[in-house]
Amino acid sequence: MSSRNNWGAVRKLPSKRFQASYIGPDGERHTASDTFVTKTEATFWLAQIRVSINEGTWLLPSREFEISTTPVFESYALRHIELQTNRRGELLRESTKSVYRRILKTNLRLFLKKELDQITKSQVQEWYANLVKTGKKTSASKAYKLLSAVLKRAVDDDVIDKNPCNIRGAHSATTGKPVVIPTVDEVISIANAIQPRFRSLVMLAAYGGFRFSEITELRRKDVSPIEKEGCVSYVINVTRAVTSVDGKYVVDKPKSEMSAREVSLPTALTVLVNDHLFSEVPDDPEALLFPNASGDHLPHYVFIKAWNKALEQAGISRVGLTPHSLRHFAGTHYHLAGATLPELMAWLGDSSISAVQRYLHVTDRAASIASQMEISRDYKSAENTK
Repeated sequence: MSSRNNWGAVRKLPSKRFQASYIGPDGERHTASDTFVTKTEATFWLAQIRVSINEGTWLLPSREFEISTTPVFESYALRHIELQTNRRGELLRESTKSVYRRILKTNLRLFLKKELDQITKSQVQEWYANLVKTGKKTSASKAYKLLSAVLKRAVDDDVIDKNPCNIRGAHSATTGKPVVIPTVDEVISIANAIQPRFRSLVMLAAYGGFRFSEITELRRKDVSPIEKEGCVSYVINVTRAVTSVDGKYVVDKPKSEMSAREVSLPTALTVLVNDHLFSEVPDDPEALLFPNASGDHLPHYVFIKAWNKALEQAGISRVGLTPHSLRHFAGTHYHLAGATLPELMAWLGDSSISAVQRYLHVTDRAASIASQMEISRDYKSAENTK
């Protein structure tokens, strides 16, 4: 709350104290170097300033000691990104910070130059509605969550009184686009059609459930053969992930604590992994399994280009079939093979049941499953009761 005229203003702060400011003879607004317990005290201070101006004794205050106005959203949001922690109390990763900074510059640019107390509920509601109308509901939700988090910090810091973000359902809104997963035959067709150096990547993603950030950081030292009952298979040790941050590759821990895991591969992939290790990967523990042409990390766009070309050559035209569909394929088929939800969580490296359930999809086994359903022997069909 504030009272303002063309010259002076008194404003009540979230701390319940009062801030006074005025426009000086220099044409600039100046703020008192201290706050006041009551509005009367602040008004009296303004009156004294008015007298000094009228008498010609006014001196330009030192900006160093003036109390600043409410912070601008951009600078406060950047500070929030640097101070924010995750659920384990850790500072955000550089890759996450980069994503948030990109959201600020794109979907939240409307608020960047606004002072925090100038952001109103109606502005937020109008901004969100306009963004949703463009069809970018998921992007709108991500931007809204960042906006809300920044303004919540401002409330906690007593910078503003209330958080203007109160849109129902905005935190969890999604476009609702269905995830498309390939069939077994389509996985094989894609693997056969893609560039030979990516064939093993497709198969390991489909039958190991790796994220792209995980599989492109795998090195020879992460692959271990094991023998059980005369059969050799491989175990992949996932301890790192790589992401691109402002054009540079950053290697860090995987996405979550559960993501650091050992992934057992089917024995059917043993020959494929052997061939890849000894024909494509240098004999160096640090050698990447799937590098780019220069031996550095594989860019996502390079693999996407090869993936799309493979789909075309394989005659697969289903919209929404992406490399991430292979992780959904892996989760679905690992579950069909008998894995419980906790086992699936451990195998995929997800930290919650709700997260892992995203990877479970309907398959074409409905008819065969139905045929195996047991019916009580006491049941008598309509034909037998005639």
